[in-house]
Amino acid sequence: MPDFYSHSKYINDSRQGTKLLKKHIDGVSKNALVAFYFRNNLKLFTVDLKLLLTDICKYHDLGKYTQYFQEYLLEGRHEGNSLKNHARLGAYIIFNKYTAQNLTLAIFAYHIIRLHHADLANFNTDRFLHDIDFEELKEIFTKQIHGIQSVIDQIKNEINDQVLSEHLLFPDNKTIRKSTRALLKKTESQSIEHYFLINYLFSLLIEADKLDASDTEIYTRESIAFVLVDDYIGVPKVNPRGFENLDGLGQNELRNYVRAEVLENLEQPDIINQKLFTLTAPTGIGKTLTALDFALRLRASIKEKEEREAQIIYGLPFINIIEQSIKVYNDVLGNHAKVLAHYQYADAVGQQSDKDESVGYHQKVMTLDTWQCDVVITTFVQFLQTLIGNRNKLLKKFNHFAGAIIILDEVQTIRLDYLPLVGAALYYLAKFLDARIILMTATKPKIFELANREILEKEGENAIAKELLPSFEHVFQQFKRTQIIPLINKQITTEEFA
Repeated sequence: MPDFYSHSKYINDSRQGTKLLKKHIDGVSKNALVAFYFRNNLKLFTVDLKLLLTDICKYHDLGKYTQYFQEYLLEGRHEGNSLKNHARLGAYIIFNKYTAQNLTLAIFAYHIIRLHHADLANFNTDRFLHDIDFEELKEIFTKQIHGIQSVIDQIKNEINDQVLSEHLLFPDNKTIRKSTRALLKKTESQSIEHYFLINYLFSLLIEADKLDASDTEIYTRESIAFVLVDDYIGVPKVNPRGFENLDGLGQNELRNYVRAEVLENLEQPDIINQKLFTLTAPTGIGKTLTALDFALRLRASIKEKEEREAQIIYGLPFINIIEQSIKVYNDVLGNHAKVLAHYQYADAVGQQSDKDESVGYHQKVMTLDTWQCDVVITTFVQFLQTLIGNRNKLLKKFNHFAGAIIILDEVQTIRLDYLPLVGAALYYLAKFLDARIILMTATKPKIFELANREILEKEGENAIAKELLPSFEHVFQQFKRTQIIPLINKQITTEEFA
């Protein structure tokens, strides 16, 4: 039986295969399914996501079995540039397989595989779905399929699909294609749920693909003791006088009070079902440690009830406060958790352990780019361009939002005209991907209120966030930082004014 390769490199001035295609497909499937189950076994979509994801991984590189791709990979031959392209072939096969079951899923799976080396695009850009160059696409498909017929039994065994031959047809059924175009025009086909479904599956595929191609290990998250903040600054005690009387408390006592009040929320029996939180408190009150303490304890509750280790994602707007927060997180978590900082000036090499000297630079960069850690500290730019975007490079980590505990600090820095969109996106992220989201600020911008008014109410939705510090107004009263002194009746000279 011939060997088929997924990747190659120059060795002694010649191109040589470096990874067998079967091994690559198996590796991608394993990575994707580990990521899928480890982060969150989603039950929010009315489809069998495990089966769909398995098929997407199985077929994503099917086109690499063609002679055209193998000749290009090993010999550098470009006989018909379109013939060596491999993504569309697997996309046709999965489209055929799912058309009879669910036309919507057939289109989505086709789209995900076809674009797995590109940025996600709208359906209306696809030539096949809109009969553009139809005969040319059919001719390419026919030549590619003809080339693999002689080894079809080997391919079936390598991808573990004994009924593959049933789907090796160009999908030119006019009725199906007409139904496809009609479906794409329907408003329900543009459901926001579909956005999250497509991006989630696309992210799982491309992350798994790039991890395996670069021989980067997928990280298995560890348990983290929920008492680490207690160990760092002590156990908080609730103010016996209650929030009605905070007068006379020093700043450290106020910090203690705030943290105790926030953690009391975890005693509520339904707290695990709450997805949206706000934490409103003055600057300097210790929100960073308070939010980390809450997140670690919430993570422990999720582990107890859902048997998984949730990733903590901490987003900040400015590099200077990111670097401050990195130091605090490392001081608190120490060797108990793997913490990565992912921002413009992040050092991919310096942040990671040197235990395995065989791990090269590219693997360390891939580890950082795909957030292979327990806790990631990142920028609003990274976070929001991944949540609301289509770039392949950024979407690798989109799947990490699923089941995560997300802390967004200083959210008042987000532009006012972006707030409705950001608020709606966060609401749907919590709804469809089971994320817990904590918005921290001293000024409490009306993010969810604006999202409700401008977007969500029109869709019959309503975002309601739980305030973790209901007594924040009483806390603010203790911070008399500003005094207004009227000088209206005093005549001021030019020199005094200057």
